[in-house]
Amino acid sequence: MTLTAPPAAPGPVPEPEGSLVAAVAQAGSILAAALNGVRFGHLGDSEAVAVLAALEGLGRKVDGARLRATTDIGVRAETDLGSGSLAYRNGCRNGVEFISQLAGISGREAKRRLKLGETTVERTPMGLPVPARYPVIADGLGSGELGIESAEVIATTLTALHGKVMQDDLDHLRPAPQRPLPAARRRHPRTKRHHGHPLRHPPVRTVAHAAV
Repeated sequence: MTLTAPPAAPGPVPEPEGSLVAAVAQAGSILAAALNGVRFGHLGDSEAVAVLAALEGLGRKVDGARLRATTDIGVRAETDLGSGSLAYRNGCRNGVEFISQLAGISGREAKRRLKLGETTVERTPMGLPVPARYPVIADGLGSGELGIESAEVIATTLTALHGKVMQDDLDHLRPAPQRPLPAARRRHPRTKRHHGHPLRHPPVRTVAHAAV
């Protein structure tokens, strides 16, 4: 269903005072101040590695929050809501167009987030909570232990397995334990061999698996 949208409301989206928006803005300011003037090439090896790991962990937390927020806006902008849809009220034909304009992302990225959010984010259509289909993936995204790309791969694989694997097995999905990188690989990442073939990079580990 495509709505015939009314004229878009002028001006930016209002920001309620004392809301989560202020906390997010403050967090952004703190990060910007911490990184202001940093020359990464001047950092020692240990600090450079630690900084990248910390930034990646933070980025995964932000990505998880963006996914949850996008999924929520997608529910509020569904065309089935008619004139009560956020998309309609903001002059857009559908939720994808509204999210694209609101977040400054492509329609393809908006669709990507919404598709992943269908199975990994708790939604509240009509004010009633609907649990995520894969709660362990949802937990991993929320904690920052799991990235968006990994979550997509796992969710797509599990969805394909429905009807082929017992639901109880899928419900016991759990994150794979993290293991420290072997010392030999840390020292010689470009010469490590795997099954008789040299690797330029360490093989990617499976980030989650079903309990047996």
